[in-house]
Amino acid sequence: MELIVILILVLLNGVLALTETAFIATRKTRLENNANQGNKRAADVLKLLKDPESFLSAIQIGITLVGIVAGAYGGAEISEDIMPFFASFELLTSYAFEISFVIVVIAITYLSLIIGELIPKSIALKNPERFSMALVPMMKTLLIVFRPVIQFLSFSTKIFQRIFGLRHDEIPPVTEDELRLMIKLGSQHGIIAQQESEMMTSALQFGDRSARSLMIPRPEIQWIDFQDPLEAIHRKIMESEVTKFLVCDGSLDKVVGILYVRDYFKNRESSPIVDWRALLIEPLFLSENTSALAILEKFQTQKVYIGIVVDEFGDVEGIITLHDLVQAVFGALPGEEVTERSIVQRPDGSILVDGGVAIEDLRKHIELPKTVLQKHYSTVAGLVLYHLKRIPKAGDRISLHGFVFEIVDMDKNRVDKLLVYRLRSE
Repeated sequence: MELIVILILVLLNGVLALTETAFIATRKTRLENNANQGNKRAADVLKLLKDPESFLSAIQIGITLVGIVAGAYGGAEISEDIMPFFASFELLTSYAFEISFVIVVIAITYLSLIIGELIPKSIALKNPERFSMALVPMMKTLLIVFRPVIQFLSFSTKIFQRIFGLRHDEIPPVTEDELRLMIKLGSQHGIIAQQESEMMTSALQFGDRSARSLMIPRPEIQWIDFQDPLEAIHRKIMESEVTKFLVCDGSLDKVVGILYVRDYFKNRESSPIVDWRALLIEPLFLSENTSALAILEKFQTQKVYIGIVVDEFGDVEGIITLHDLVQAVFGALPGEEVTERSIVQRPDGSILVDGGVAIEDLRKHIELPKTVLQKHYSTVAGLVLYHLKRIPKAGDRISLHGFVFEIVDMDKNRVDKLLVYRLRSE
């Protein structure tokens, strides 16, 4: 009889453990679909999930009561039944009760862990929505039965939280790191295509990127001198492939406007005398620390799709276009100002990378921590220069976060190409 009671208590514990796991692991989106189709039980589960503290307290009360009863009842009753067996051994007679009690406790604990915890939780994780809907009537009954105890425990918890100065902060349902992990797992299991996974990850990183990490750097900017004759300007426009030019007064740091090539040719077709200065658009200046989202908002509100990135002294650091913002999410795109900056994966696992590649783009190919990002630099060449602390030469290398960055080509004082590979263990 005692064994049957213990088994019933262990099974009851298993049902409670299964219920707890099912409710915690259930996905609200699936339940919402069922509830919208008229499934009342799905609606009841969603209602309970709005107050997790109550239903978790009810389950915990049930599990605690079952555990106490099983331990006390089993230890006291069953140990007396098996004690005569150990008492029959002369050496064990004096310790027969203690031995039988310990064995009973170990046996009940084992059954509680296997049948009352591990197996039910494993079953619940197979289909949490199905089990949560099946067990919601029992859950509602437990809430009614234990309501006074739940309210008392909730009140007591709040009192202790105030005494110890603990705050009850709202926890978001999904953090950004969890979302990244879900995207990664979805890609690994084939639920999300690799290209879709990369775009989603880039979209999540988009808000963290700054103008400095996205801009076309100063040495690559093509500009027109405001004082140059029309023939020289026309020649430069014809020889270049860019779609827009900065117009400056003698120096790149003195920007007077932006000239769109299409407007220039449209004006040239309509009039024999090109009044190109009247075509200039007022420049949009951006701090190098402006976030990508803020830049996008400025482009949308001001209807200007090119920004001039300046440093704290007002000197031009680079330019950023709508095309650069789009590439930050979707990857390399044809058209507009296509640069030669690239990342090439080699058969031996190493990566050949241009010095002008943004660190954020390199992080898509190798596992560099976010701490590698610094306000002092935004490109791979800047990273190497920052750590070398001198003008580099071909063959120089640094080791960082398990990777070797080796300079393989220089263009005068500019780092042109680098080879990145894993640090080999000795």
